[in-house]
Amino acid sequence: MIKRDTLGRFVKGIDPWNKGTVGICKGNKTFFKKGHNWPKYIERKRIVKLYRCNPNLRLTENLAYLLGTLKGDGYVNYSKKYNRYIIGLQNTKLKFCKEFFNVLRAINLNPSLGQNKKIKGVGKHKLYFVVANSQVFYRWYKKLSLPKLKRLLSTKRMKISFIKGFYESEGTIFKRKDKKYHLAFINTNGNLLRVVKTLLNEIGFNLNLNGPYKATGLGKKPRYHLQTSKQQQIKKFITTINPSIKKAF
Repeated sequence: MIKRDTLGRFVKGIDPWNKGTVGICKGNKTFFKKGHNWPKYIERKRIVKLYRCNPNLRLTENLAYLLGTLKGDGYVNYSKKYNRYIIGLQNTKLKFCKEFFNVLRAINLNPSLGQNKKIKGVGKHKLYFVVANSQVFYRWYKKLSLPKLKRLLSTKRMKISFIKGFYESEGTIFKRKDKKYHLAFINTNGNLLRVVKTLLNEIGFNLNLNGPYKATGLGKKPRYHLQTSKQQQIKKFITTINPSIKKAF
């Protein structure tokens, strides 16, 4: 809940992190104070401290879930404009963003959670975002190839956590006209979906990989579908993965 004083200003401890956004939850650590001019040598030291935030990269269910989300809606990139190594997510589901936020904290990163301000006449849904900064995580993630990822997810619990994150990003479940459910993962990376298909097979699910399908629109990449309409499998999938969002039952 965002708290304001009688003049509509943010109260201490809950402050918008950037122009055009509304702060929901700041990180635990503060590296810069708004409106304070630090000497350049202190600014450099603080930036180094920010980049060297040491995440826990030992594989846990939290890290496996994070990797699944990053292979879908999440992103890891370097911003030349701001000179930052960013791990982030934007989504209309606040519950999904909160879970992503908590997972980042669980691996010792220092994320912020906020909401983009609505622009008149643009968009019908609120858009939430989570961002964290870590050069260490950025370099580790960029070296993580699909074969390495597959080897890393060696236990059933880790596979389930990874698939949960990927499903909440790229998965969908809906009722068809015949009132039967259909489960699908849709992505432009066919090799990634092949890895996901293998992981699903190893925990007892057999989905069909189809495609590529030509996408409409200029510059859009062909899409692949990993899917099933088997009702028992779908019910078992939801029970096993236990997603926070996109629950059909």
